[in-house]
Amino acid sequence: MSEDQDNLYPLRKKMLKLPAAYKGAIEEILREGMNRELPGFFEDERENLDIGEVKTAWRNEEAQRQIQELAKTLGIDEKVAFDWSKKKIKY
Repeated sequence: MSEDQDNLYPLRKKMLKLPAAYKGAIEEILREGMNRELPGFFEDERENLDIGEVKTAWRNEEAQRQIQELAKTLGIDEKVAFDWSKKKIKY
């Protein structure tokens, strides 16, 4: 990609390292199938609307397995240096 296109489409640049701000979320998605963190605003809104808790993959082992298999098939785990034995990103 040319420098002009890098400036026009900065998110298309090849990542050399996972940004620190994404590390926790990516780790949790690969380890448990989702990012459980729900900002307080959303929790309050769900309570105000009386719609109950969020249905999530981390309570469904089959959904977790499918997300992990997808990550392995697409090579996402390798791209972010996820260590499956420790369930953590290596760096």
